[in-house]
Amino acid sequence: MLFEFTDRPSPPRQFGITCLIDNGLSTDFFCDVIRSNGPLIDAVKFGWGTSVVTADMTRKLDIVRAHTHIKYFLGSTLFEKAFQLGKVNEFLSLCRDLECPVIEVSDGMLEMTRSEKKRLHKAVQFRI
Repeated sequence: MLFEFTDRPSPPRQFGITCLIDNGLSTDFFCDVIRSNGPLIDAVKFGWGTSVVTADMTRKLDIVRAHTHIKYFLGSTLFEKAFQLGKVNEFLSLCRDLECPVIEVSDGMLEMTRSEKKRLHKAVQFRI
């Protein structure tokens, strides 16, 4: 082998975490990537609202869940849109329905005060 990666711990990792971002990949391609590289992936982010427009999201989630060390979450753009529309509870319900173990909270698209972030952090029952 050209390179040896002996310093990288086995999953679940606390550092050196690799996150795959699904930007709307076809389900077959996504499943092939997870099957082929699952041991190298620690997290999957379903970005930019793709989780609400992907017809066979259940199939994508099933392949991720088959790799029990991989955490998955919905991208923060979807969270920010829900926040903007006053629909954070609906967003959290979607996360619960999809059994997301983690949520991402950011303010890249809109302004959110530090106190708003703290309030959300205390209110949710997810790992942030």
